[in-house]
Amino acid sequence: MPKLSKTEESLLKGPEVFFQNSTKPVGAKLSTIIANAPHIYFIGMGSSYHAALWANAFYKLHTKKNSEALTTYDALLRMEQEQMSMPNGTVVVLFSQRGDSGLSAKIIDALALDKNLTGILITAEQSKTRGLPALFTSPPETSQAHTISLFGALGCATALLDSSQKYVSDVRALSLLLV
Repeated sequence: MPKLSKTEESLLKGPEVFFQNSTKPVGAKLSTIIANAPHIYFIGMGSSYHAALWANAFYKLHTKKNSEALTTYDALLRMEQEQMSMPNGTVVVLFSQRGDSGLSAKIIDALALDKNLTGILITAEQSKTRGLPALFTSPPETSQAHTISLFGALGCATALLDSSQKYVSDVRALSLLLV
């Protein structure tokens, strides 16, 4: 059998990483924030945006509550143009492979300025969070594809949005389909 590339190895590990992250406890504080949110924005860029799309679809499917997935760039534009009129308690779930770097740092800065918003960061282990509540996916990845990071972020989003484990059998089935 030929030697697998780092990306191919990551793809094979993906379902296990997804399941491990999707069943980890998120804590009462984050569960309460999500349960009481009048609206949630899921934000990310690149593969993190794919995680935001997943979270938005999962959330809408299981709660029928208001949510929207945005690229980090689009979220920044809306925030700068004050087009995001958000009720108190609105939650921003930011997906970022590197934590508080690049455009993600600007989102974290905006969250610090707007007292109506509550931010939650889903990021790789060892990433800087600047005090934002965070769920950590996996160690930073060496593969350029960010495959493990994506599977980990999908799992963390699932755990965050299903902290009661109500849909864990669906999650188990889905993780088997990812192989």
